[in-house]
Amino acid sequence: MLNNTIDKEIPQQAYVYSHVRKDTGRCFYIGKGRGKRAWNTQLRNRHWNFVANKSDFKVKILVSGLTDNKALELEKNFIDQIGLENLTNVQEGGQGGWSHTHTPEIVKKRGKAISKAKTGKKFSGMKHTRHFGSGNPKSKKVMWVEKNKIFDTTDEVKEYFNISTHCFHRIIRKGPSTGNARRKDLDNITLKYI
Repeated sequence: MLNNTIDKEIPQQAYVYSHVRKDTGRCFYIGKGRGKRAWNTQLRNRHWNFVANKSDFKVKILVSGLTDNKALELEKNFIDQIGLENLTNVQEGGQGGWSHTHTPEIVKKRGKAISKAKTGKKFSGMKHTRHFGSGNPKSKKVMWVEKNKIFDTTDEVKEYFNISTHCFHRIIRKGPSTGNARRKDLDNITLKYI
């Protein structure tokens, strides 16, 4: 659910804002913006979209009337105080715009952050175990019909043929070729779930 009501005058200078879930009162996003950015629901990451579509939220302007550099610095400070693992932010802040370079530390924090932000609950510190590939009890086996070869997981198929998930699904559904030369090489291959 999206709430784009603007309660205050729209700041024209740089500002730092937060998005707060109305159902839990927890902040799930910190950002830096100008103009209507805080109320804009476009160009958000998939984790932010998951939370925003699940729960109505309100926008809070934390600090306004800033220079861009000061806003970036404060954005980073707010994210540090709350903890990246408690937010849907994909980076630690202070970079501005589209500089999505993820350090291994940020990638590790993302797993914790996603589960917390989605539920609106504070992270308890327990590690969640996800089962992928052969460790997943619901994993489907895939058969390469022409060679009668059986793969335990879709990941094995993708690795064997060096293809993306999208390409795998096109092959298994026998969808039209996308014009990709590698994909056309695979047009004569039949894969099916078993």
